[in-house]
Amino acid sequence: SLYLWRDEIHAADLLAEAAGSLEKSVEWLMVDRVEDRVLLYRDGEYLGDVSASSFDELPLALQEIQRLVGAEEALLNDDLDMEVALLKGLVGGLDRHSRLLHGERLASFDKRLSGTLSGIGTRISMIDHRLTVVEVYSNTPAARGGVQRQDRIVRIDGIATMGMNISDAVGRITGERGTKVVLSVERDLEAGVVKKDLSLVRARVRIPNVVWRELSPGYGYIEIDHFSEQTVSNLRRAMQDLSTQGALEKGLVLDLRENTGGSMIQAARAADLFVPEGELVSTIGPAGTPVRGLVPSINALDDGRDKDVPLVVLQDRRTAS
Repeated sequence: SLYLWRDEIHAADLLAEAAGSLEKSVEWLMVDRVEDRVLLYRDGEYLGDVSASSFDELPLALQEIQRLVGAEEALLNDDLDMEVALLKGLVGGLDRHSRLLHGERLASFDKRLSGTLSGIGTRISMIDHRLTVVEVYSNTPAARGGVQRQDRIVRIDGIATMGMNISDAVGRITGERGTKVVLSVERDLEAGVVKKDLSLVRARVRIPNVVWRELSPGYGYIEIDHFSEQTVSNLRRAMQDLSTQGALEKGLVLDLRENTGGSMIQAARAADLFVPEGELVSTIGPAGTPVRGLVPSINALDDGRDKDVPLVVLQDRRTAS
């Protein structure tokens, strides 16, 4: 109901996208479309058809798909959430920016947005198909427990990581504060490869999303990885530190490459550190109406602390809009 361009989207298209998403989750389900109708088959046997000619008819049409497929309950996997599968397709059919967040992905997004989590304080990546530590944050269980950059994590609590994706690994490494996790790592040394079992106790960890340094005399550099509730305070600290070093006398590079977004309010308040006045962002719903739960407008505040310094902003294809 809040989608801005409803006139450009057809209910039948969204219904077909939803059914197509469910088809990917159910091995025996086959979906076909004839004009505005979606036809459902079980291994070639006709189950029924569903249609929706308007947005108001979509909820009932989705429920009918659930009923038809759910009638074959004995053939469905226990872990299948039909509602989520249908909504994934429906939301994905809106445009390339819209996503459905649920379960672990939603929990991960919330942690990222808050800027804190309960874990060990590392950033991991897949390098040459091996789960590898690419960053160890200071004053964290990982730093205190001896984890080092370039360590390859081969087991987590005895579970082999070969073939494990990053999301799975993060889910196993993070957990309730005060609990233990054991990482089995391989490390390259001059004498050869050594293996270590590192026992770490999870703790509340701040996720650093702002790093800074002096590029050359008089020039500062700040990278913002994403916008969380900690961003503006971290950015102020970076600006103060660079200013103290004399690294803001000639110019500043603000690096937003690979920054995939986060908190709209924090992004606006970060911009406010450089913009003395004017509207920074506004939110509107269909027909220009306000949207419940969203800040309608954020304006720059002239508190006299804006940095008047030549500024270059870097962005790339993964920089959020």
